[in-house]
Amino acid sequence: MAKEGIPSFLLDCRTNDNISEIEAEYGVKGFAVVVRLWQKIYAEKGYYCEWIERSPLLFLSNWFGGNSGVTVSLINEIVKRCLNNGIFDAKMHEDYSILTSARIQEQYFDAVKRRKEILVKKQYLLVSVDKIDGIAYENDVSVCKNRKNVCRNDTREGKVREGKVREGKVNKINTGVPCRYYPDELLNQAFIDYLEMRKKIKKPMTDRAIELAMKKLKELSAIPFSDNMDNDTAIKILEQSVMNCWQGLFPLKRDKQKTGNSDWEQKWRDA
Repeated sequence: MAKEGIPSFLLDCRTNDNISEIEAEYGVKGFAVVVRLWQKIYAEKGYYCEWIERSPLLFLSNWFGGNSGVTVSLINEIVKRCLNNGIFDAKMHEDYSILTSARIQEQYFDAVKRRKEILVKKQYLLVSVDKIDGIAYENDVSVCKNRKNVCRNDTREGKVREGKVREGKVNKINTGVPCRYYPDELLNQAFIDYLEMRKKIKKPMTDRAIELAMKKLKELSAIPFSDNMDNDTAIKILEQSVMNCWQGLFPLKRDKQKTGNSDWEQKWRDA
């Protein structure tokens, strides 16, 4: 298995206007949070780290003491400011719920260029790694743009070592790890059942189709006045398509026939 992360990184001594903005607004706490985020990135994956709904709480408990004065809300504010001023790449966070930047990746790949194997996610790259020996691409599918749910397939299909395989050949590896599209187990299983049904009716879904289906499911099961989705409604929508062997995802039948309200709204009215 390819080694990930590095034990240390260089902290630029040259003036960085972006980090200066953070220091000017949040003082030494702002500087500390950014440096800790860099440490998290370099120590874990090396060139990115996932940043989703629960991340600030875990980050706070793992990296700051109870008397530090750093709160979850402060971390969220600083991360948002870092995304706005370019310390972290806003597009990567929007698309994949990760924190990274071209500078972070440049430093990481320079540090690990002598490693025999470097496993990377091609869609996360902001720099070229074509000249680095040992690069292997991990082809993740089903990336959900919902920041509340990071949805990825952890199976390493399509791992290709550049220069060591012939063009057009892909070394597929089945690790036996179940697909992970949603943090909620029941919802995740319901979505997997839907994908299996599509395969059985000989209408398998591409990576892009899976991404669009997840977006559609979120829209159909959205909680009013919130960015979140109602998992119970989402599960019923998936089960409805599975039972009827429908290729697509549609509003629950009873919602159309009765009030037109979402399942979540109906439960709220019945409460």
